[in-house]
Amino acid sequence: MPKLNIESREQRIAQADQEMHQLLDGYEKLSKTKRIRRPLDLDDYKWDQARSELTHPTVIDFLRFTFQVEIPSDLYAKPILEAADREGLTSLRRFIENIWLPEEKGHGPLLGHAALAYGTISKEEYNKDVTEIPKLDFPIGRGYSVGMVVMYGETQELGTKLSYRAMRENTQDPLLIAVLTDLEAQEMFHKGGYREFRKRIATGDDVVQTIRGFLFPGYITSPKFQRQSSGWAKELGFDWGTMNHDLATGILEQAGYSGLGRVVSSEIIRNGFPKPVKKVLSLSDRINNPVLNYLAGRVATRVTQVKVA
Repeated sequence: MPKLNIESREQRIAQADQEMHQLLDGYEKLSKTKRIRRPLDLDDYKWDQARSELTHPTVIDFLRFTFQVEIPSDLYAKPILEAADREGLTSLRRFIENIWLPEEKGHGPLLGHAALAYGTISKEEYNKDVTEIPKLDFPIGRGYSVGMVVMYGETQELGTKLSYRAMRENTQDPLLIAVLTDLEAQEMFHKGGYREFRKRIATGDDVVQTIRGFLFPGYITSPKFQRQSSGWAKELGFDWGTMNHDLATGILEQAGYSGLGRVVSSEIIRNGFPKPVKKVLSLSDRINNPVLNYLAGRVATRVTQVKVA
């Protein structure tokens, strides 16, 4: 029986790898002919036109936090590439090396430049962050399966995309609106790429384990600001409804109602639920009873407005 399970997993990964290479072939061909995407460039923005008076002060505070989170893209790529190589998913390495990493490497400098332009960081602080943060030990994702790393990537990109949207909706400064709009667009594309991998290779257990143990990278790269970020998100009107709807949809696709019920009280999800609902749903998480998990998953689909085909 174990041999059959291994073969089934290998077959699923091989099929997913072939399908994802085909998707990437089409994307890369299109991008070469129409130049639809490229890494963001500092020279694309008129930094001398920054007007902090048109921006909510919390957005300016958020700039340094997002800068610190976005700096060490190589750290984030390492466990993903290790999982891809370990399980033979060559298309995931291709996605990371050819698309995700080159674009992500531009996010840190862009946000750092914005933090400098809006006065939330000094040049000395900028240089220190750029030098020291990439040296940190980053254990998140270490030893994850390919299904877990792509589920983590999808979740992280979703949260980051919505953070940039919340920041953009709290400024009237054309320069910062342009920066945040471009960042949000790239994160949305990255989220979609991870989603395509997740749908093909992640198991229900991959999804449940990832969400139950989810930590934003800011807990490693920027712990002080990460602790403040939930308050900042509330001030800026972070869209927890969309966050929970997208997460619940993906979890339901891979793990069913029972799987969704097992993660409804996880930190990444519970922020957007009404307090009475959180208390009730947390029982299924603690007890881990299949019947309670299933019922909690059904309730969660209603709260998050997930439509089930």
